[in-house]
Amino acid sequence: MISQLIASAREYLPDLNKERLVSAFDFARKAHSGQLRKDGAEYIIHPVKAAEILTTFQVDEDSLIACLLHDVPEDTEHTIEEIESLFGENVAFLVNGITKLSKVHYRDMMEARQIESLKKLFIHCAEDPRVILIKLADRMHNMSTIDALPPEKRNRIARETLEIYVPIANMLGIWELKNSLEDYCFKVLEPKHYAKIDALVLKSEVEQRMLVKRSISATEELLNKAKVGFVRVEGRRKNHYGIYKKMKMSRNSFHDIYDLVGLRIILDDISTCYQILGILHQNFLPKLGRLKDYIALPKSNGYQSLHTTVFGLDGKITEFQIRTGDMHIENEYG
Repeated sequence: MISQLIASAREYLPDLNKERLVSAFDFARKAHSGQLRKDGAEYIIHPVKAAEILTTFQVDEDSLIACLLHDVPEDTEHTIEEIESLFGENVAFLVNGITKLSKVHYRDMMEARQIESLKKLFIHCAEDPRVILIKLADRMHNMSTIDALPPEKRNRIARETLEIYVPIANMLGIWELKNSLEDYCFKVLEPKHYAKIDALVLKSEVEQRMLVKRSISATEELLNKAKVGFVRVEGRRKNHYGIYKKMKMSRNSFHDIYDLVGLRIILDDISTCYQILGILHQNFLPKLGRLKDYIALPKSNGYQSLHTTVFGLDGKITEFQIRTGDMHIENEYG
């Protein structure tokens, strides 16, 4: 059960202490013995899956161990002091931080002012960013299994996630996790709208994938011809909730939004970002008012990238993000 977690962690932690991780797993499994999730699964599966999510953000060994143990003090007879004696002060500090966050309660129909206060309290209680990251991974796995809960509880948790956890993930710049949480919430809270967009995405997916593939090839050819060094060009997938929000805000149709080609160019240094921007504008007609320089002026959460929209291959509107590899890792995973 823990072999996948160890393999994923070793990809970026070559000096991982496997025995320590296995020891934490064994301790948590015994502590949660006899406990089941609402879907009937053994409880231990939850902290393991949450820890696997954490490996995508390349967290340290103590964070993985804390994640495996994060529900032990609250749901079993074992204490923080016991965890400290077995796994050290740092792990105990992280687990205690997660336990504190579980006491920050969300209520349905809270006013915007109260929600803002709750978010601030959530961040203040965390003390260490790793605590928030573990809590986000915990919520991510809980949302992936939310169908097992009664409808009323499911809706309350989805609203809490959308109003508290999603903005915090956005504030930390963890876009991948934010987008996934949004889609889980959207599916619970607006099932008909979600199903409609899901069906439209599936129907258009093959054609859209081919267009993105051709656009990537055309962009690579253009950059190679200009002898500009770049790491890769990749497509950007829009999440269902993002499509839905854009449709509501702009009053555009699904195809007006989904048919836009989203590409991302990753390269090694900042100066080349601006060079590539110039090449794109020389070869494709830019759309007025759509150039954003978040490298010179980063967003409040630290996000950095150049954004431009052009009339690309076959005249299709194409949105480009241009950034360095370091910026990309920071933007996607925080």
